[in-house]
Amino acid sequence: MSQPDGSPGRGSRTGSGGGKAAGYRLVSVVLSSLCCLCICVLLAVLLVIVPKFSRTFEALEAELPGLTRAVIGASHLVRDWSFVVLPLAAAVMAGLICLSLFLRHPINLAIGAVLLAILVLSTPGLIVLAMYLPLQGLTRSMQSN
Repeated sequence: MSQPDGSPGRGSRTGSGGGKAAGYRLVSVVLSSLCCLCICVLLAVLLVIVPKFSRTFEALEAELPGLTRAVIGASHLVRDWSFVVLPLAAAVMAGLICLSLFLRHPINLAIGAVLLAILVLSTPGLIVLAMYLPLQGLTRSMQSN
């Protein structure tokens, strides 16, 4: 929409960087959505998978490393306090989406990228490592016997 003098109007994407802002917003929403997906996967792992490993380790009476005990403790915390943790996780996810929709600044992109990197790279890796180490120790002890 142009003004009578031919200059770009208020709703136009040319001249005001509106296309860039929309691009930042789209990328920010996608990153926030991926962060929300990572939070859901993390909660599912802590609520479903870790307890199964925990029961296996208890049945084998295995000596567990500190990292494994910490992950199992986090799983117990999430299960025991699910009435607090699950609404809190939902609020964090809603906040991430709302921030990406309402704040029109490229810093959202950086915040989303950092959160996604932390959630995707570190947390699941630590959980997998924590569950793998005791299994490796048990396998070695069974092979030596």
